Amino acid sequence: MSPRPTPRLVRLNPGAGQGNEQRPVRDEVVHLEPGLGRLTLEEAFRRHSAAVASVGFRILGSRSEAEDLVQDVFLRARRWLDRIEEPAALKSWLTVVAVREARYRLRVRRLRAVFRTDDVASYAEVADSTASPATRTLLAEVYRVLDAVTIEGRLAWTLRYVEGMTLPEVAQHCGCSLATAKRRISSVHQTVLEALG
Repeated sequence: MSPRPTPRLVRLNPGAGQGNEQRPVRDEVVHLEPGLGRLTLEEAFRRHSAAVASVGFRILGSRSEAEDLVQDVFLRARRWLDRIEEPAALKSWLTVVAVREARYRLRVRRLRAVFRTDDVASYAEVADSTASPATRTLLAEVYRVLDAVTIEGRLAWTLRYVEGMTLPEVAQHCGCSLATAKRRISSVHQTVLEALG
């Protein structure tokens, strides 16, 4: 039996150009991909952290929360990646974990809002820096409307209309049936349209 690799601290930054360094992650072998040999956690992070960050940012509307979400997802992945049997399922599995983590963070955010222990989110960073002031205002308003809908509805609607996933993908990532995903998306979509007039 060969000894475990020595843990190595690495700096990883999925939000390149944001000036934020991510917390260190252990460099250990966790997964096997055909034709590529062993895949380290660091390599899995390099390949999929941008997709996880994108899902987290679009659901939460906060870059700093999305960065924390990425770290939490990969900390969980460190414990579970070796159990994934199909390498092609890695990105999808990480997305499911990201959606679950975002769900948890939205619940905590709601509780803090009820007890007034958190500031109201501004959503100023949701729009791209090249967006017009009108687009920035519209996107911030959409996210404020999403704050008022059910968390499950927000997850489904965001994955469908912001992340661009298909209905079956939304259902899979939200852990619900296709009919339930459609119902949630439709309900939130109606709310968004009514709120934006």
